[in-house]
Amino acid sequence: MTREGSEPFGRGCTVLSTPLLVAVRAALIACGCVLLTACGSDGAVPEAGADGASKEVAGSASLRGTIAGLETQTWVVNDTTGEVGRALAGYGAGEWPGKAEQVRVWRAAGLRIVAVPEADVPKVRGVLSLIGPLQQRWNGELAKWTPILAGPSWEGERELSIASGAGLREREPVMLSAGRIRLLARAYVMPTLAGEKLESRLTIELVPQHEEPDGSARALSRQLRGGGKAEQRGMVFRRMAVEFVARPGECYFITGDAPEMEWVADGERSNDAPGPEMSREGRVEGAPTLGEAMLTDVNREGTMRARVVLVLTPKIPGTFTLLGR
Repeated sequence: MTREGSEPFGRGCTVLSTPLLVAVRAALIACGCVLLTACGSDGAVPEAGADGASKEVAGSASLRGTIAGLETQTWVVNDTTGEVGRALAGYGAGEWPGKAEQVRVWRAAGLRIVAVPEADVPKVRGVLSLIGPLQQRWNGELAKWTPILAGPSWEGERELSIASGAGLREREPVMLSAGRIRLLARAYVMPTLAGEKLESRLTIELVPQHEEPDGSARALSRQLRGGGKAEQRGMVFRRMAVEFVARPGECYFITGDAPEMEWVADGERSNDAPGPEMSREGRVEGAPTLGEAMLTDVNREGTMRARVVLVLTPKIPGTFTLLGR
């Protein structure tokens, strides 16, 4: 059994280093040379507005389309029957814009990420049973690691299931202290040469973290050492870092499910190939994976009712400029 702090997915990873261009842009922002909105989220579960409408909690819609950045939507879905998997099954086979190995590592950890055409987002949302309104946030560019979503918190120690061994086919329990699993992100514009024109593309980096509560001994020790950065608020699962360049017209859906679950669309199911709901039935057998702990409401008894879907929508001006103008 692995205990927190041992980082079972490997040491020496450099995914937390800040790209040079991001540092330059951040310095320009600090000097007031460019107007950008980079509002971080605390990743809380979406709250319903008083009128039941979609609740936008940050950012200015008037700036979107003129300033590059990342928009996020958080959907909470009543999903005891695997409807999220059925809705996204048709998108999983497409070519991924990043490294396929990173997607495989995520799946082994109970995390799924799929590319969906932006035009299809309303269709996918329309077939899901949302609980309350969605939460929408304009983050802008994120030069520093910023939490964009956090799962339910727990007290005392909790056992999660972590992939290990050759091919990540084995399961290893890991004990985590009180806290919650959250997702950190960075998003920044980089130039891409398209023919003879330099175009903007948004690079997105994601990594899960076990965040410790403020009152814990480690958190107090960190505060005394001056560790106020998001990535210093608990163990970062560096082996699960994902980095990719967003393609125009695409959104990226993130949710949690057991690694062995095969998503099958309604039109592809048969009596010989039952859908996810026939084997899932709203329960998680054994210790949940990291993805399930962050993106579902699974409790210690293994009962699960709700699943969270995080939608990443890149916003990119056509022409690249260093100052973002």
